[in-house]
Amino acid sequence: MSTYEYQPIQDPRSIRVLHLEPSADHESTPRYILKEVSLDSSLEYEAVSYTWGPPERTETINSEGKTLLVTKNCMQLLQHFGGKAHTNGIPRTLWIDAICINQESADERTRQVQLMGDVYGKAKRVLIWLGEGDEESASTFSYISEYAQSAIPGRELVYIEQLALRLRIMGYYERHQLMNAVIKTTTRPWFTRMWPLQELALGTEIVVHCGDNSLSWNSFARGIHCLYQAYYKSTYSRLFEQEELREKMNGNMKTLMCTALDDVLQLDLKRRAVATKTGLTIPDLPEALPRGLDTDPPSLTLLLRLNHHKHCTDPKDKIFALYGVTQALQMEMSKPDYANSLEKIYTDAARAAISHDKNLLLLHTIITTGRMPGAPSWVPNWKAPPTLTVMQTQCYNAAKDSEPEFSFSPDGQRLTITGIYVDEIISRAGAVTPIDPMDIEQDPSKLLEVFRPMRACLSRHSSPPSPKEAFFRTITLDGAFDQGDPERFRDAFERWFPLVIEDTKTDLYTALASALDAGSGDLSQDVGIFLSKVTANMAGKAYFVTKKGYVGAGMHDLEVGDSLVVFSGVSVPYILRRGKMDEEGRHCTYTLIGPAYAHGIMYGQAWDKTHGQLEEFTLV
Repeated sequence: MSTYEYQPIQDPRSIRVLHLEPSADHESTPRYILKEVSLDSSLEYEAVSYTWGPPERTETINSEGKTLLVTKNCMQLLQHFGGKAHTNGIPRTLWIDAICINQESADERTRQVQLMGDVYGKAKRVLIWLGEGDEESASTFSYISEYAQSAIPGRELVYIEQLALRLRIMGYYERHQLMNAVIKTTTRPWFTRMWPLQELALGTEIVVHCGDNSLSWNSFARGIHCLYQAYYKSTYSRLFEQEELREKMNGNMKTLMCTALDDVLQLDLKRRAVATKTGLTIPDLPEALPRGLDTDPPSLTLLLRLNHHKHCTDPKDKIFALYGVTQALQMEMSKPDYANSLEKIYTDAARAAISHDKNLLLLHTIITTGRMPGAPSWVPNWKAPPTLTVMQTQCYNAAKDSEPEFSFSPDGQRLTITGIYVDEIISRAGAVTPIDPMDIEQDPSKLLEVFRPMRACLSRHSSPPSPKEAFFRTITLDGAFDQGDPERFRDAFERWFPLVIEDTKTDLYTALASALDAGSGDLSQDVGIFLSKVTANMAGKAYFVTKKGYVGAGMHDLEVGDSLVVFSGVSVPYILRRGKMDEEGRHCTYTLIGPAYAHGIMYGQAWDKTHGQLEEFTLV
């Protein structure tokens, strides 16, 4: 047989659909016909949402005497949806990206991805394919289906308690087996990918398939919701946790379970948030929509951030996979174009987010993404995996009630922001690196070794409050620590602090053990919790002191000589690095390093002192 050759799509509003012939069984080689159709026609088709899996195209399918190679996962779904049990002997019309788009043509991929929102929005049905079934997936679908059908809308809370009692009666081992099956099913690759949000949010009727098991997405999400609430939010939740600790069969089961179920629920919440804005009506669950997507208009920055951890093969799809969603939400975004460089795509997206949201929240994203190499310093690097570095924004008010003031250069490469200059960094300690909890358990002194380099910075502190108080507020990030109450760990800090500033070559392990033993049992536990929280808070950050004596924590790559500023309308300070002066010697450009905590200016103190004496900072 000869190889199938794609013919160019003629109409800009057309796509190819696949007419899949019925097969005798799941083992038969799929036979199909590709046809070009207009999205504005009345043709009914089903759009498939799936993951490609291993990229090697090793499986052969037939089209009118010609062959086409596809991936193994694509072959499995074709054999499944082409079986007589699913077609009733009638050809099935499907849209599958790997087949219906000529993947060898960047130009066609670009034009078809621009239509993707309409492809899923106009489909009669969206078919989610999780992959071949197994014993765990069959068990999961059986339980989830029962939970979803039994949860009467408006009486979910009553049913959740009943379900929790059933789980309690089930016993640890059977419950453990069920949870393990659910984890394996809900952590399949489909749930980790970028594209499913668009495919879910814009579809109307959605069915989840895993092997021979299927459920509507609404039932699947409702069943997962009930299980999550019964396991973690019911009156029996504490008993479940105690049994896990007692059995010690799987110490991280609670974490794995929580992460797996929460990922499904968050995906559904994002889907509902988008659907609500576009006028679709779907069953509600008693959960709040993701912050930023429940506003009017919704936040483009938050849409990008909420999906940063999702995976895609091509890093350009970190932006392009959300294009259909942004169009449905009436957000201005550049059309997907695979011919553009990654730097241009991320820069265009950053500029669109700032312009649409009319704020500078996007700059804060850099603390978890880092800066995009080769792009302006204010552009997040969406292809980088999220870091563990965190810093809240809603706890602070560095610029008081001012409004953000910014503008872009004509070429879109420079971002000029109005703000105030606060001070210059004159000293810094090495960045705090994340510590493996197992290492801490074996040798608690490692926590002291992380913070001891800060002693030199402490000696440079000169402004109120005392160095110790400033240090305490900085490493706890003040209001962002332990739900806004750092004082809970004041006694723990007092027990630990002397060991940090001690100059002698004390054996740190012995010293820390002595400090812990000297306190009550509760205090000893609090010291351990305090140290763990502080390490998480400071991970990826460097401690610094400024000329005026302000102490703080900022991005790991801050340097002596960097500038501490507060931007108008932004809740936290930022660190900038001065660049070159212009030809007239009057203005200079800056590189954005990132957000910072600086004790003494987080609540508008520095802003009040300037009396409106603002200046412009141009970021490149």
